[in-house]
Parts: sequence; structure tokens; C-alpha cells
Amino acid sequence: MSKDTSGSAFPLAHDGALHLERGLTKREYFAAMAMQGQSISDWDSIQFDVLAKLCCKAADALIAELAK
Repeated sequence: MSKDTSGSAFPLAHDGALHLERGLTKREYFAAMAMQGQSISDWDSIQFDVLAKLCCKAADALIAELAK
């Protein structure tokens, strides 16, 4: 497994021309997956800024662990 944590979570994509898309970083992808994994039933009471920070911390911890 590669220890490069700065790369894209997905390979480069192109449309046949010179338009390249890098997609999400590994950190963005892991944070999104952490957020998706939260089962929140009361959307009115959730503090999304707190949830976002926690998901980013989880992504950073996963990246650090995978780099070992």
C-alpha cells in the first residue's frame, strides 16, 4: 500500500480532450465517508460544524494510521 497521503482518492479522469479532473483527495473522501456513516435522526439539533470537524479528525487519524 502506498504511504502517499496527498494524492487523489481516485485516478485521473478525462473527457477525451485536455480537461482533467483530479477528484477528491484521500482526506476529503475519508471525511465524507465518516460523515456518511453517522446515523443522525434529528437533523434539526445537529451542529454540522462540530460534525464536520470530527469527521476531518477521523480522516486524519485514518491517514496517519495507514501511513505506519
